Amino acid sequence: MRNRYPYTDAADYVRGMIAKDCGILLSRSDASYIRKLICENIDVDDVAVAVILANKYLDKSEGIE
Repeated sequence: MRNRYPYTDAADYVRGMIAKDCGILLSRSDASYIRKLICENIDVDDVAVAVILANKYLDKSEGIE
């Protein structure tokens, strides 16, 4: 597994979504914080969400999506 997986890739996916939809540029740290905060508030496992987001990022970057 790559050393960026899943957390950095998940952060890059969140950053891309926010930039595209809202025109706001987030740092990776901010994107990770948002993911963690959402997971805590809806009582969902952060690691599982990071893996899902990272996989979407990798699929998108490889042109699968």
